[in-house]
Amino acid sequence: MASCPGGTASNVVTFLVNADVALSVMMTTVSTFAAVVMTPLLTKTLVAAMVPVDAKALFVSTLQASFVVVSYVPKTLSF
Repeated sequence: MASCPGGTASNVVTFLVNADVALSVMMTTVSTFAAVVMTPLLTKTLVAAMVPVDAKALFVSTLQASFVVVSYVPKTLSF
């Protein structure tokens, strides 16, 4: 159970078919940031009836994981 934002592959395919790459990148960015909020919310809403879910802790860990990818990966790859 998770929100699944678009990935690099969708942007590459958009480029290959000469579509609007800027729009694809913007939609990927928006959906990635929305996933940070929606994943804990959907998990709490849909799974909490069967399994106890700490939505706040899930939100914090999702935010930390996203921050690491956005902040440190480009630095290590020299972008």
